[in-house]
Amino acid sequence: MKRNAFLFHAVFIGLLVFSGCSYIPVQWPDFPIGSDPGEKPAPAGEKDASSRDSAESTGSRPETVKAEGAGTAEKNAIERHLAQGDVLAALDGVGENVRQGAGDQSVSSAYVRAVNRAIREAGSRLEQDRPADAGRLFRAAQTHYPQDPALASRIRLTPAELDAGIAKCAQQLMEEGLSAYRQERLEDAIEIWEKIIVFDPMHRAGRSAIETAERQLANLKKIGPGPEQESR
Repeated sequence: MKRNAFLFHAVFIGLLVFSGCSYIPVQWPDFPIGSDPGEKPAPAGEKDASSRDSAESTGSRPETVKAEGAGTAEKNAIERHLAQGDVLAALDGVGENVRQGAGDQSVSSAYVRAVNRAIREAGSRLEQDRPADAGRLFRAAQTHYPQDPALASRIRLTPAELDAGIAKCAQQLMEEGLSAYRQERLEDAIEIWEKIIVFDPMHRAGRSAIETAERQLANLKKIGPGPEQESR
């Protein structure tokens, strides 16, 4: 049994190395903990929506009023979730048109703040040794990243840097799960590795580790506890 366990450990560690668990180190911006990072300035030619409206004729068309009302509601929803500390819900409320730069300035500013808040909080979670939470926030920032170049220029990290942050979170969880696995805590190891799949569903090493540990756990349940375990 000891020889088999040794062989299994060797094969398993080789599998993790082969699957590619490395990550790209990230130089995190110096965001002040407990406050939102300042936004990058909007492009010089960008005007406030209300200023544009005042320069136009006072007779607003119904569709314009409707669009402004929808924008105000979207902005208020984002701001409300941010005030409640729920940055994931704030980003979920961002429409595709806003990501493409079609929203007015007030909505766009709230949107940029939400993405930058997610990045700041992700960095904070990493400092607190909470890679699962950090990974979810990095993934949310990446998923809701602006498609409009002008808005993207106001985001604190690039998509490549967000990828590196996600990889770093996954790497920390892989190592944490491997530590539990070496202690023969298979169920704990599986639970840890499953946290990776939440924010990185295509993580090959994590999926391979889960499948391998689940097979071993199933085999152990079939043969029952060994003499050492029965004596405990």
